[in-house]
Amino acid sequence: GCTGGGSDNSLTDYCIVVASPTVQPSKVPTALPTPLPTTENPTAGVTQLPTTAEPTPLATSANPTPLPTTANPTNLPTSLPTTAQPTPLPTTASPTPLPSTAKPTRLVTTTTASPTPLPTASVTIQSPTPPTPLPTTAQPTSQPTQVRINRVGNDGSPQQFYPLALCQGDCDNDGECAEDLICHQREPFEAVPGCDGGESASEKTDFCIRPPVYTASPTVSASPTPLPTVSSAPTVSPAPSVQPSVSPTASPTIGASAPVRLRLYWQRDYGWQDTSRETWWCMQCRSGACTSGSTIEVDHCSSSKRQKFQYYNDKTFRPMNNPDLCFEGNGWDRETDPIKLKKCNGSSRQSWTGFNEKKRFEIKSGRNSGYLLTQAHHPKAHEKVFPQQSRRARNHKTSFWIVY
Repeated sequence: GCTGGGSDNSLTDYCIVVASPTVQPSKVPTALPTPLPTTENPTAGVTQLPTTAEPTPLATSANPTPLPTTANPTNLPTSLPTTAQPTPLPTTASPTPLPSTAKPTRLVTTTTASPTPLPTASVTIQSPTPPTPLPTTAQPTSQPTQVRINRVGNDGSPQQFYPLALCQGDCDNDGECAEDLICHQREPFEAVPGCDGGESASEKTDFCIRPPVYTASPTVSASPTPLPTVSSAPTVSPAPSVQPSVSPTASPTIGASAPVRLRLYWQRDYGWQDTSRETWWCMQCRSGACTSGSTIEVDHCSSSKRQKFQYYNDKTFRPMNNPDLCFEGNGWDRETDPIKLKKCNGSSRQSWTGFNEKKRFEIKSGRNSGYLLTQAHHPKAHEKVFPQQSRRARNHKTSFWIVY
């Protein structure tokens, strides 16, 4: 980089600018950053730099002596490796940003968003519920045709109309209706189930109807409730000695009321059989001895023993002269399924609640409290006692009993 060195035959050393050789290597490593640091001998690349063509023509000058004195190659390598340019080349941040590119992550996020809407759309398509309204069609209501009520007789006359057909009247009990029909006792303007025209009929005519389907209700009722009450009987029977318990009987081990007559409660505005005159109707066994299988009915109150009953702590009614027998229900809302005397067995069919010795009471079935013990409509002699719908019994004003 200097002039006049060719004519100087001294061994004087001169300072030169070493920037010229640094320009060339800076261009090479920028183009190929990877091969420069991976060279097996980094010092060899430095030694090639002083082999520039400029010192060689200087050595070919006419002076052969200065050739060996050219110590510049030794000086050059000492100053050249001091340049810190080879080290910053690998520190260039160009290789690092390549792997840090977030392109792979973007690809993952874009692909995951597509599958989520697909299942959600398919679920909403499968959610239609048209099958539910199909069974709710009004077909069952259209099947039973509404027959117009028709009064064709009264008190069994004329005989050609008895037993009465569906929606025919006037009936006084189930026996005046055709088979599988019951007599519906009603008030004026009261609807007749299964028949048309009851709401507009001002008279108190009673009509024959199909019996309501209440047979399933006893199975739904909580039958286990009376069982624990019966099981409490052994706790009441700690006798003073062991000998009485050897021959246990039903009556001494269970507490009971005094023998009483069960009379239908009456008051002046009831108007039974269209009269305001008071009558006395009591329960009784149809058979005088109150034997097993005997039907319970109503008749004029008397002093007969077959009208004497006791109410026991296990919620059973039993005749005074045969306490091993209990009132047992055999049906619902039908005079043809009356109460009968059966061997006491602790079943729910023999359970009755509501008895009260001091005031009027309703006798409710232990299997279904919606049924009350009564007879059909206004009382007559020898009408059978059976569980009737509470609403009907109350409408007929025959739901209450008193101790008499």
